[in-house]
Order: sequence, then structure tokens, then C-alpha cells
Amino acid sequence: MSVTASRVYHVNVNCSDLEGALAFYRDRLGFTPGAHTAPLTAQPGAAFGLDRVQWDAWIMHGAAGPVGPVIDLLEWRVPRPVGRPPRAGTAAVGFTGLLVSSPIDDASDLCVDPDGTALTVVAADSVALTGVRIGCSDVLASTGFYTEVLGFTPAPTPHDRITLQDGSATFTIELHPQPPGAAPASPSANRLGIYRMAMLTDAIDEDHRRLLDAGVRCYSDPATLDMGPGLPTLRALFFADPDGATIELIEAPRA
Repeated sequence: MSVTASRVYHVNVNCSDLEGALAFYRDRLGFTPGAHTAPLTAQPGAAFGLDRVQWDAWIMHGAAGPVGPVIDLLEWRVPRPVGRPPRAGTAAVGFTGLLVSSPIDDASDLCVDPDGTALTVVAADSVALTGVRIGCSDVLASTGFYTEVLGFTPAPTPHDRITLQDGSATFTIELHPQPPGAAPASPSANRLGIYRMAMLTDAIDEDHRRLLDAGVRCYSDPATLDMGPGLPTLRALFFADPDGATIELIEAPRA
């Protein structure tokens, strides 16, 4: 039985310089800054697989507004960022690139963001985060996970990948088979590049039980996270796909 979460809310992109990354996604691609999540102090980080965590981030939305899908553009404060994203075109499992649309005239030079996160930019009338690319060591196992556990459904697919869409039909994941020896997915929440894909749920405890029943590795029990001044706390749950890429469930705040 799949989780009750039905749609993707955000993809988290870690950056080394928030202001520089903000300028790229806002001024070059046309995304709009929304909520600014910046906890004032470090907090327990077990949900992320870390000891203590603190970040500074902007929620970047497209023409559809803050309802998503959006980009969670984040600079780590505690701990500081490490590593780098997989290079575009290299063999790697886990999240390997963002899929976005933008009305810019020429997207040919926008294949990576300032930190090297790979982008596929499609010219369109409006700005949107349309999906994410995921490398898989066993594409059939990953397809089963995303359809049977997370509830994605098949979409029209080119011969070299499997494409699935979420319940909103506004966000797709491209599953690409990778050869043996491909670089592994990073387990570090503070590694530069794409770290996690977050889905919204109204029943995080029930979904936690369903994930455990399906044998999915969760990093902790659902955790309450401080999002910073003026914002409600959120309950979140982090877990791994078959290759170790991180998925998050966020429980919408109750009125």
C-alpha cells in the first residue's frame, strides 16, 4: 500500500553561496523568492542523519506560486556545505539534475547552476520546476519503489528512461539506468547539489507506518523542525529510495 502523500512540494538544492544562487534562479531563470526559512539557532538534526542543523534558505516558486512544485534553495550553516554535485553526463545514482521550464530566449548556456547542479531547461511560456532526474542501479526496483510505495504513475516515456508523475500530474521523475560502478548517491544532507525531494502529506504518522511495513529505511521517527521567525514548525520524515537518494514527507501545518 502506497503512502497517502500524493504530490511533490519541493526539491532541495544545496548551495555554497545563497545570494549568488538566488540571483541565478531568480534573475537568469525567472523563479520568484517566497518564504525565507532561516532558524536562528541550531536544532537536533536526527531527521537529516546529522547531529545538529541550521540553514538559511529561500523557497523559489514558478508561475504557479508557492503551492509548488518549488525549489528549496538552501545554504547550510551547521554543518557547513561539503562536496559537490555529480557532473552533468557522468554515471551516478541518486538525484542527478533538475528539470525546469523558463521563457528565456536561449537556455543553451544554462546547463549547470553556480555550484554545478545539472539543469535541463526547456523554453516555455512560464517558469516552473517540472521534475527531477534520478540515476538508478536497478531501474525496475526503483520503478517499483516509486509506484508501489510512493504512488507515482507511469507517463509517456522515451526508450532510454522511465518517466513517472506525481498525483498532481505537474511533476515528473525520470529514472535513468546506470552502469555498474556509477558514483553512489550521497548520504550527506549538507552535500552541495540536490539532496532530497519532498512530498506533502496530511498523515505523516500513518505514512511512517506504511514505509516501515514496506521495509523502507527511515532516518528517524517523524521530527518537528523549527523553520525560523514568523513560520510555523513542520513535522518531517526523511527516508531512502533503493539507491539511497533521500525522500522527505512534510506534514502540512494544522490550522
